[in-house]
Amino acid sequence: MITTGVLAPFVAGSAFMAYKGTSLLGQSRRFRRYVEEHYKEPELSVNSIAEQFHVQAAYLSKLFRKMENGKLSQYIHEVRLDYAKEMLLENARMEDVAIGCGFGSQRTFLRIFKQYEGITPTQWKELEEKKGKEEMDL
Repeated sequence: MITTGVLAPFVAGSAFMAYKGTSLLGQSRRFRRYVEEHYKEPELSVNSIAEQFHVQAAYLSKLFRKMENGKLSQYIHEVRLDYAKEMLLENARMEDVAIGCGFGSQRTFLRIFKQYEGITPTQWKELEEKKGKEEMDL
């Protein structure tokens, strides 16, 4: 059990014992895999993942940031956006994309998409289609 170092205050008592013998990198990979398997669930969050793995949310966030050089909440958004982009290119309706990728609502999807990409999903799709057409013309 970690009793010293930067992560020590964040370990949730006996909860860490489930990971005994697992490296920090191994734990981080478990969290990533969990996000990739559950991204469609609107309730997926740092807190819900922490509950699932019986660790404190602060510990989970700190570990993920240390091992992955980024925030877990951002990773959740990035995974959802990757799948959303695939759906957009398959001509799925915006509402279907939002719900199918776990954003919960079209409004949330539009806000997160623009926050990460700097353009709307429709603008992104048009640019991707234009790129594809240009590549085909080469």
